Amino acid sequence: MGVFKMPSLGADMEAGTLVDWLVQPGDKVNRGDVVAVVETQKGAIDIETFEEGTVHSLVAEIGQELPVGAPLAVILAEGETAPTHAEQPQPEPPMMPEPAAPPEPDMAAGAPAAAPRMVTPPPGQPATQAGDRAVSPAARVRAKELGIELSAIHGSGPNGAVVLADIEPPAPAPATQSSAPPRRIESPREEMRKAIAAAMARSKQTIPHFYLSHTIDIQATTDWLADHNKGASPADRMIMSALFVRASVLAAEKVPVLNGRYLEDGFHPADTVNP
Repeated sequence: MGVFKMPSLGADMEAGTLVDWLVQPGDKVNRGDVVAVVETQKGAIDIETFEEGTVHSLVAEIGQELPVGAPLAVILAEGETAPTHAEQPQPEPPMMPEPAAPPEPDMAAGAPAAAPRMVTPPPGQPATQAGDRAVSPAARVRAKELGIELSAIHGSGPNGAVVLADIEPPAPAPATQSSAPPRRIESPREEMRKAIAAAMARSKQTIPHFYLSHTIDIQATTDWLADHNKGASPADRMIMSALFVRASVLAAEKVPVLNGRYLEDGFHPADTVNP
């Protein structure tokens, strides 16, 4: 019995999300067949199986996030019998984050409010009376400068006396960075794009780059394309990109080493060219 497990698709991959199954129980699979699609931070990736046989059961469900090495499916080789329920592998339950520790109690929450700060006039400057209220000389001068009616001021000095601190307007609190609303992630693809951008920047900084270019005369191709489109209807006309694709197909047929894939036992050229 072969257990098809979540593969590691990168050194930094810890888990992947199963997006789609391309096989069903009872299907025959061969080594190298694409059987599932898994989404990581780098995008959706086709997953190949290294087992040959018949798909017995699909253990993981679509949309389930599983760690690397978690069982995805059971594949029976020729002649093997179906496993019992006890032998059937089970996907690992999703890891739940540890509950956050409860915040420490605020000792000041239950404490009585602090008494207002009592400001007394400087020595030698007794508070004077404004009607039936006591006003310090500095507060009276400042109120006159600002055009403030002392009768509308609530005094915080001794016995309700109006002091300078009651007259001065409070300075505006400086804007802090934390007052800005947190940036919201628009979609899961944003994390994928961040990972791609970081990988591209890292490769540009740590890997030496060199560039090759070659000039090709395509005048004959341009002339042929103009003659072909001259009398053709809009639906039958061609663009230069179609000719580039055709040239790539011919190049892949002519140079098989450019069309294939590497497996554990070496390079395997493809039987067909898929533009």
